[in-house]
Amino acid sequence: MTNINEMSNKSNLFNWIIDNIEEGAIDESIDLIDIKEKTAAEGTSVGNLIKQIYKNVKVKNARSKSNWCKMTKRYFGIKWKINTPVVLDISTFGTHIPIDFVLLSKTLSCITIGHFNKTIINGLKVLTEAQLKLDQTWTLMVMGKKIDPVSLGVDKTFNLPSCFEIIRQLRYCNGVEEVDESMQNKDFLKEHVSKLFDENSEQIRYRSKLCQKVLPFKKSHKASASCVHCKCLEKAVIVKNFQLEETTKKPLNENLNSTNATCIRSNTDQDVILSTEDNNDMSEILTKIFPECSDKMKLFLMSENGN
Repeated sequence: MTNINEMSNKSNLFNWIIDNIEEGAIDESIDLIDIKEKTAAEGTSVGNLIKQIYKNVKVKNARSKSNWCKMTKRYFGIKWKINTPVVLDISTFGTHIPIDFVLLSKTLSCITIGHFNKTIINGLKVLTEAQLKLDQTWTLMVMGKKIDPVSLGVDKTFNLPSCFEIIRQLRYCNGVEEVDESMQNKDFLKEHVSKLFDENSEQIRYRSKLCQKVLPFKKSHKASASCVHCKCLEKAVIVKNFQLEETTKKPLNENLNSTNATCIRSNTDQDVILSTEDNNDMSEILTKIFPECSDKMKLFLMSENGN
């Protein structure tokens, strides 16, 4: 029979789970060892309570994120609530890393995490590094270029759960498809770009050596896929300027109704002027235009003209 203390512990643990954990995506997870460490629950099955509250949760055995030497149960489909303030704790930071991120380095003052997006450049995945500091400031590094989050329209201080989502949604510069031939001396890189798991998507792109790598979060529907530096490499579109002054001075019907309208061939050696008076002399016209034309063909063309 369950005693009063056990019932009280179970009730408190139930409330704690509701207040601190919520349903998440199927690839989001929390380790059981981390939940027990935060609640210090004894005599109560934490795992059973989680499965009762969150029906779609999946359980797998895995090594602890915070202590690699220990095995634990990992619950997929749940996550820590974002509205729960999470203070960056170097010693327990591994408990907060989502499954699609990796811990690159850890010092006494900062932590560096990495995230691979779905783009392959020259056979390599694109790695985004985020350096999180104890004073809640952070910096990004993409393809070797250091980026200030403020330049992307993001706060210079981070909230631990939301910074993962920001990194997932970063917009990367796509470069340009063609380079202006007159700018061959400019510094740019030729890249083979494709999507992850899709070899048929490979295409050649050109990227400026001054490329910004990451584009600011768009503020309108008209968002560019290339940064300013890469756009400068793009092949210019040539627009011809037509002189319309003389033609606009004349009425449109003047040429259409004129009985002396002419059509001039571009070849100066065989210029032929056609007018209404030439209808009686088609043979001479055909000889000038088609010198190799046979007499039978001339008769046929003249008969067609008569019809």
